Amino acid sequence: MNPISGIFLVLLLSQWSDQTHAKRALELSTTSTDLIIQVCSRALQKDMCKNILESDPESKGADIHGLDKIALKTALTNATNINNQINQLLNKESDVSDPKVEQGLSDCSKNYQDAIDQLEDSLAAIDSKGYNDVNTWVTAAIADAESCEQGFKDQKVKSPITPMNTLFSQLCNISLAITNVLVGASDPKQ
Repeated sequence: MNPISGIFLVLLLSQWSDQTHAKRALELSTTSTDLIIQVCSRALQKDMCKNILESDPESKGADIHGLDKIALKTALTNATNINNQINQLLNKESDVSDPKVEQGLSDCSKNYQDAIDQLEDSLAAIDSKGYNDVNTWVTAAIADAESCEQGFKDQKVKSPITPMNTLFSQLCNISLAITNVLVGASDPKQ
């Protein structure tokens, strides 16, 4: 290949790559309502995703990055509320008469503190576009909720917080779905 052909090929490939990135950027920059519908179509809980994002005033004009921050903040708020409720149950001795339930709640409190830390790390990572870190930490937060629930099963007692664990995992899964869109948009191989 002569030098001029090589330069032409490099320019052609460069232009193709720029067009591919431009196409991705256009696909990701639609109206906020369209964007919410688009990203929520990838979530397991599509309606929940849509309701959460549409109800947040920050979603107006937000890009995917902003929508993921909303989802993460929602999951973080939920984890904090669950941890507070667990601690309230533990502080009211009359509500927890079974030592196995008390132990399960105590373990869950530790699990949710870890989940809170992981979601806070995720919010910091998303600002630096560390989407793979967000995936790792949100997945770990889900594992914390599952571990909480498993503790009750291992003790062969009914968990008093199963609906809360389920909701928390669903909220985290919404964030994961949105983060995966960001990972795909930032990966030049796709």
